[in-house]
Parts: sequence; C-alpha cells; structure tokens
Amino acid sequence: MAALIEIFYSPKKVFEYVRDQRAWAIALIANLLLMTAFLTGVQHAIGLENIARQQMESNSFTKNMTPEQKETAISQASTPSRQIIGLVATPVVIAVIMAFFAVLYMAIAAMSGGPIKFSQAFGAANYSAWPFNVVTAILSCIVVFISADRSELDPQHLLAFNAGAFMDKATASKPLYALASSFDILILAQMAFAAWALSIVARISLGKALAGLIVIWVFMTAIRMGFSLVF
Repeated sequence: MAALIEIFYSPKKVFEYVRDQRAWAIALIANLLLMTAFLTGVQHAIGLENIARQQMESNSFTKNMTPEQKETAISQASTPSRQIIGLVATPVVIAVIMAFFAVLYMAIAAMSGGPIKFSQAFGAANYSAWPFNVVTAILSCIVVFISADRSELDPQHLLAFNAGAFMDKATASKPLYALASSFDILILAQMAFAAWALSIVARISLGKALAGLIVIWVFMTAIRMGFSLVF
C-alpha cells in the first residue's frame, strides 16, 4: 500500500520493488477503484443522456435515425440496467487494457534483451499509470466542478492538454482531430514515465524502452485516426 504513495516521490524504489517482488495486485485494485469511481462520477455529473446525445450527434451510424429513434435511444442511456452494466464493464475494460499493455511491455523487453515475467510487466503498467490517473481524476473533477454548464462538457476531452483542444471538433477533419488529440502532454509524459519504469524492471536501456513505446503510440494513433473515418 505504501508503494502507491512512494511512487510520487521515490518511483525508482517502487519499480525495483516491482521487479524483485513481481508486485501488481494493490496497484491494479487502486487503479480499478479510482477510475471506476471517477468515470462514474463524471458521467453522472454531466448526465448520461447528455453524453448519449453528444455521441449520437458525432456518430455517422446514427445520422439516418429519425428524431424519435434518437430520443428513445438517448432516454435508455440512463436506465438502471444500463448503469449497472456500465459499472461492471468499466473495471473489466480497464483491467483488460492494463493486461494488454503488460503484454506489449513484455514484447519490448524481450526484443531489447531483457525478458520479464507477465507479473513484472503488469506491475510496471499499473504502478506507472497510477500517478497519472490520480492527476487526471483530480484535474477533471475540478473542471466539472467549476463548469457553468456541465451538459456541454465532453467526458473524453475534459482537459485541454492536447493540440485537439484548440481545434473545432465540429468542423475539423476527424483524422486530423484524432491526430492532434494524440499529442497530449499527459499521455506523452505517462509514456516517458512508463518507459523509465520498464527500463528498471527489465534492466534495459531507457532508449530501447522509449523507442518501443513510441512505436506503440504511433501505431495506436494510426488506428485511432482510421476509426475516426468510420465512427
């Protein structure tokens, strides 16, 4: 438990602990609890129906729906069953994402000459994500709290730390907007921090770890741009 606090002022010690003890459980639980509470709270503050309306207005698949069909779909967004599904699905999705990145960390480490176990990679992924999840949650809650009209907030873009924040989402090219949004200060900082964590856990150079994560970032950005053309 102390490692969750030490990561803010003595991260190297924490990552060495992860490497030697293959620790990950506490960090995973902390991330799941924090992000589930944060995302659920933000969704309810903005309004599930407002979020559903925003998504339908920007989704190409719903353009052909009649106004009545759209209103019916929007009204169903806040039903108890949908809320329960969202509450259960959120931690599952987060855990899967963390496991996915752990596998990628293992691949980078193996190609860099420092193979590691899944438990070590999983620990590196969770502990390196924790401080950024805390900062994101705090800053996002402040934005929601001081907002004059919460119904107009976009839950996916609450913080203006990326180039996309300075573009008009309604008129900008979707691929260009997706690319600009990927140049996010917090995301890039987390990537650098994760690379440092991986270099310690896998005993590889920081350059190799960072190069591997940059390749992943470029690949995921390209996928995000591709999806923006469809959805």
